[in-house]
Amino acid sequence: MFPNLEIRYFGGPAVGVYNARQIKKDTFLTSIVALIVIILFILAVFKRRKSVFLILCPVLYGGVVALALTSIFQDSIS
Repeated sequence: MFPNLEIRYFGGPAVGVYNARQIKKDTFLTSIVALIVIILFILAVFKRRKSVFLILCPVLYGGVVALALTSIFQDSIS
């Protein structure tokens, strides 16, 4: 109908959505890099592989319990 019509949008909501997506990507990348660095540090310091497992067990258990309690008490997470 109007082949030369071009529509662009700009404003607070558009900028906010872009910023939220960028922050989500940056947070995910930073978390992955930090996790890798921490695991490599633990592997370098503790020579026995069982020690690494024993150190990470409480961390994993705490994460699972936190997610379980959040799912019980909250309908959604922002």
